[in-house]
Amino acid sequence: MLKRSLRTDIFLAFILLFAGVNLTGWKNVLPFLTKNFTLAFYPLLTIAFLLLIVFYFIGKKRKSGFLFGFHFWLTLLVYPLWALIQQLIVILLVYLPVFKLSNSPLVAVFFGSLFFAALHLPNFKFFLATLFGELIFLTVFSQTGNILAVAICHSLIAPSYYFWVHGDDVLKRRFAGR
Repeated sequence: MLKRSLRTDIFLAFILLFAGVNLTGWKNVLPFLTKNFTLAFYPLLTIAFLLLIVFYFIGKKRKSGFLFGFHFWLTLLVYPLWALIQQLIVILLVYLPVFKLSNSPLVAVFFGSLFFAALHLPNFKFFLATLFGELIFLTVFSQTGNILAVAICHSLIAPSYYFWVHGDDVLKRRFAGR
């Protein structure tokens, strides 16, 4: 299994983000943060709320010890920035270039989602979950052009999935090197 350190993840994220911003320019990134926020946020929040209920009951049934522990709340606090960086990387490096080449939001959504899911390999469960999630996120992005709402909902769903469904303490794994 491929092991990566937190420093490696942060370094790679900033390299990819820098490359994506250099390709498109900051003036092209900033509208993604404010454009059509409420139009994107409410449908995503509804999906997030439903998934949180499902994840909670899965975690409760599996007796995951992480339902509302300190690391869970800390992860919810720091994850929004990480989610925004991840979404910017996918949109700037895959979605927008594929959309420009194909002129098809469907093709761009598919390849962007596949790219994002592939980053979560070799764990096939994470691959499938992120593929499903990113298909939703990029579909909403393609309709609204807003990335901030996507990142906020991503930052609610992902930690809940990790902690509750898989019993995976993301902070402990990342900072303890597990």
